[in-house]
Formats: sequence, structure tokens, C-alpha cells
Amino acid sequence: MEGGDSWTRPSAADLEVIRDLISAGDFTSALHIVNILQRLHGEEQELTTLAERCADMESRLEQLRGLRSTARTAVAQGNYTEAYDHWNRILELAPDDKEALHHVQGLRRILQSKLEDQTYIRDIRTAFALGDYEHALKLLQKLPMEESFKFDLQTMYEEVIRARSQRDHADRLHQCALTAVQHGQLIEALRLWNQALDLMPDHRSARIKRSSAREAYAQSKEDEIKQNWLKEAEKLLSRSDFDRGKTMCDRAAAIWPRDVQVRELLNRTRTDIARRQEVADLIAAGKELWRQDRTREAIRKWEVALEVDPLNVEADQLLRQIRELADGSGQNGGAG
Repeated sequence: MEGGDSWTRPSAADLEVIRDLISAGDFTSALHIVNILQRLHGEEQELTTLAERCADMESRLEQLRGLRSTARTAVAQGNYTEAYDHWNRILELAPDDKEALHHVQGLRRILQSKLEDQTYIRDIRTAFALGDYEHALKLLQKLPMEESFKFDLQTMYEEVIRARSQRDHADRLHQCALTAVQHGQLIEALRLWNQALDLMPDHRSARIKRSSAREAYAQSKEDEIKQNWLKEAEKLLSRSDFDRGKTMCDRAAAIWPRDVQVRELLNRTRTDIARRQEVADLIAAGKELWRQDRTREAIRKWEVALEVDPLNVEADQLLRQIRELADGSGQNGGAG
């Protein structure tokens, strides 16, 4: 944040936080940060664009989650035609979805082989869908050789080996992500977990840890935004720019109403504004008394104003002026 734009436009650093969260696939946290910045800065165009983008991507992701869950259930239950349709719908939304591509290819072979009614084929596919690759390999090895001409045994075997390799790779990515967290590299950890879950969507540990890391990162950035905002408000208040300073404090209090630092700054701002108003009233009253030639009373008003605000330039100048006039004329002042 810089100069006069600090309370009307988000900083480049704040916008980078949102882009980092989007790149990490955390659209919910990104939208949360966008909403905070919108409440602080107003409906700034770039924030509005980012909010719309986050909402669209989150909606699309939620749709994919629903389709993926339904497709996996259909595979596990042996409903291969239904599963094939669902995985194809996923590919329409996400053409590069590796899991969907894999299942569509495998299910196409099953449907074309016309062996979907065979128990052992269903068992192999179920084990495969559930990620139990060792069991799937054992079943494959028991597949009757006389059936091999009806079904591409070698291709299926290679698929299971590939899936097991992907799981191992996902495990390594998960470990690398944990290491990144230990070094405070949360965005890098989120990217690694996203890669792991692209390979193994059901990797429970990666999913849980990614969720925790997302929350931690979003919270840390929210705290950072709050601290920067309060610093800018304090700068304005220190320059006696009470109107804008209080506006910033009010906006912060609306977002973080129970935050101790926010409440303390807001209370201090209200006190400063009340003091400024008291000084302004005293100065105005002194001027009116001066116009009525009630010099001593006017001086007293301005002296009290300086007691309330020792750095008030106007009250100090008025006192100097009236005392110089009094000294120069040798008069005692107006009525008491």
C-alpha cells in the first residue's frame, strides 16, 4: 500500500496472495481473501474480476467432485456403462483429467470385451477402482488363460502396474510437501499436494494435510492484510487525517469485530476525534469571545485548547497574536 491509494486499491502483494491461492487450487480461500479486500477497498474492478473467477472455478470444481464420486461408486458396484458415462462427462469439463482418461479407456475395453458380466473381471476392476493394486494383481494372475483371447490381459496388467507406480509417486510428492511445510513453503507444499492428488485423488493423507495447509496459509495472509491495513490507518491518524483514518478503522472493525488490536485502534481513533472536536469548539468559542472584546475569556479558551492538544497550531497562533496585540497597545483587553 502506498500513499493516498492505500485505502482505495489493494496492493500488488495482496493480489499476489490471491493468485497464489488460485494456483494452489484453493478457490475457497482465494475468494475469502478477495471478499475481505472488497470490504476494505470497495468494489475495485480487479477484485471483482478475481471474485468472479474464483466463484466460477469453485463451482466447476464442485461439479467435478460430484461426478467423480458418482463415477467411482458406479465402478465399485460394477455398473460400467453408467460409470463410463460419468467419466466422459468429467472429460467434457476437464479434458486433461488423468483419472477420467484412465477410467474411460479401461471401461471402454471392458464394455467392448462383453465380459462385464464375468465376476472375476468385475472384481479386478473394483480392486483397481479402490486403489487396492496388490489385490488387483493377484486376481489378474489368477485370470483363466483360456479367457485371455477375450480380454487384453497384458494391457490390464500394465494399467495396474502404472496405477501402483502413480500411487508410489503420489506418496513421494506427499513427503516432499510435508518437508516444504517444515521449511515454511506453504504454497510449494500446496502445489505438491495438488500434484499428488492429481495422480491419486483418494490419497487420504495428502488430502487432509492439504486442507490444513490451505487454512493455515489463508489465515496467515488474512492476518498480514489486517496488519498492513492497520499500519496505514495509524499513518493517517498520525498525520491528523482523522476522517480517512477512522474510515479505515471502521472497515477493519466490520471485518474483525472481536480483534483486540482493531478495537484498541478504533477506540483510540474515537478518542482522538473527540479531542479534536473539543479543541475545535474551544477555538471557535475563543474567537467569538474575542469578537465580543472579552479578551481574557478568549485567552483562557485557547489555553485550555492547548492543554487538550499541546501541538495545536491554530490555538498557539491565536494566543501569540492576541498577546502581541495586547502588548503593543498596552491595553488589558475586553470585559471580564
